[in-house]
Amino acid sequence: MFGLCQLWSSKFNRSSDDDYHREIQIPRFFLGIIGIWPEHGETRSIRFYVSVTMVTLFAALPRFMGLFTIVNENEFFFQVGVVMYQIYVIFAMLLLHFNSNVGRSILEEMRDNWKTTHSMEDKKVMRHYAEYSRKISLVTVAILSFVSWLNPLIAKAIKGGHSLATVGTVEIPFLPSNPFGDALGNIAFYIARIIAAIPPIGIEPCLTVLIVHTCGQLVILRNRITTYGGKIRHHFGEDISRMCSCLKCLVDSHVKICDFVRRIDGYFHIVLFMRLFVGVIDFVCSGFEASKAITKGEYAHLMTFALFTLLIYSTILISCSMAEMCQQASYALGDAAYSTEWMTKHPRVSQRLTFIIRQSRVPLKFTAGKYFVLSRSLFKECFLTGLSYISTLMTIKLGK
Repeated sequence: MFGLCQLWSSKFNRSSDDDYHREIQIPRFFLGIIGIWPEHGETRSIRFYVSVTMVTLFAALPRFMGLFTIVNENEFFFQVGVVMYQIYVIFAMLLLHFNSNVGRSILEEMRDNWKTTHSMEDKKVMRHYAEYSRKISLVTVAILSFVSWLNPLIAKAIKGGHSLATVGTVEIPFLPSNPFGDALGNIAFYIARIIAAIPPIGIEPCLTVLIVHTCGQLVILRNRITTYGGKIRHHFGEDISRMCSCLKCLVDSHVKICDFVRRIDGYFHIVLFMRLFVGVIDFVCSGFEASKAITKGEYAHLMTFALFTLLIYSTILISCSMAEMCQQASYALGDAAYSTEWMTKHPRVSQRLTFIIRQSRVPLKFTAGKYFVLSRSLFKECFLTGLSYISTLMTIKLGK
């Protein structure tokens, strides 16, 4: 607990390299455990293959095989949600591992942003957004850790041994059905269950860190346009666009930020699509069970489902809110370029300012499956879609 409080209150005021490593510290810790952190490591591949094998054989496979033997409707809906979650975890691990080259290029860009010489004002902006992303990441980690590890224990305490969130004896298809095999299967299952909870705990903060870092770069660029737009010439000794504030270098910086966002989107868009898809299914299954708990008066059981749904959807809301914040920063950059009175400037200056304005009119967006743009309105649509599915299931149930 003391360590978490220290992380929350710590300031980014060290060297550029230290600040970079502290910015990525939280996602690197969790994703590094299971071997899907993009940067090279001596045991990265070993950790990845061990983790994905454990989750597949000892967490996902027993749950999937159990679907064909379930006769209880309540347990079936719970198992469907769990199986979909396990499938999401496995595919997310595979996608991020085999696209690690894209991830490394993103991290190299972040490191360059920290290493490049900045004014003190630019450094303050970067450190402010790094501290902000750290706090959001800690909140996300706390929520997902509670959902993955503590909520099942609370459910067991409320419902006793009959909670759907707990498992007694787990049948592993390829292990012998004897006391030793059952004990070994249970141990392997709970280890795999812990491992399966780690990828989402690392992926959500990783996305948050990257999006908020992008917001910081957009704010820095906006400040440079407001202060220097069209007033200074290019310094030929400064061949790095981040170090020069002439209009040509400002345009180049904006192009680099747009490319940075495209790489992040290409790295995460399939994972985010699966995250939304599984989130809606979990919401529907939990909501259906909650509705039945209300009709039966099982309010303690209702509390566990309501808490699970609230916390899971809050992490989706955080991701959508961060993505929308980046869009707003992009719009603010265009407004700053427009407010420089570009129409009265030299044609060459006006042309470059117009280029930034036109680029900013197409917002920087993070998508799910290259189709759904992450925003609070998308979160609202997912929530309403889940409610409509719940009402459909309830209608079918009551009609029987």
